[in-house]
Amino acid sequence: MRRLQRGKPSVSRAFAVYGLTTVAHGSGFLAVFVAGVLLGDVRAPYKKEIERFHTALGSLGEVVAFTLLGLTVPLWTFTMEGAWTDGIVLAVLLACVIRPLVLTALLWPMDLSRGEKRSSPSPDSRVLCRFFSVATS
Repeated sequence: MRRLQRGKPSVSRAFAVYGLTTVAHGSGFLAVFVAGVLLGDVRAPYKKEIERFHTALGSLGEVVAFTLLGLTVPLWTFTMEGAWTDGIVLAVLLACVIRPLVLTALLWPMDLSRGEKRSSPSPDSRVLCRFFSVATS
C-alpha cells in the first residue's frame, strides 16, 4: 500500500498543472507533457516506484480507452457491409504473404545464419492456428 501512496503526489501535481493551465486558457495536456519532459530526468527519491506506478496507470488507461472505443462501434454494420470477409482476407494476406516478404527484405542484409533467415519471416504456426480457429468460429 505504501508503494501506491508514493505515486499519488505526482499524479495530483499533474492534475494541478492541468487545471491551472486550463483555467489560464492554455493547453492543459501540453502543460502536463512539458512538465513530464522537464521533470523526467530529475533525480527523485523512490523514482523507480513512481515510474512503476505510472506505467501501470498508463496501461490501465489504455485498456479503458480502447474498451470504451470498442463499445462505441455497432457490430451489425460489419455484417451488413461484408467487412468480415474483407478483414479475413486482409489478415491472411498480411500474415502469410506481406509479412514474410517484408521481413525477408529487411533481414536479407543482416549477418544471420541460414536457419535464422529461413525461420524468421515465416508466420508462427501457433498464431495461424489460433487465427483460423477464431475466424471460423
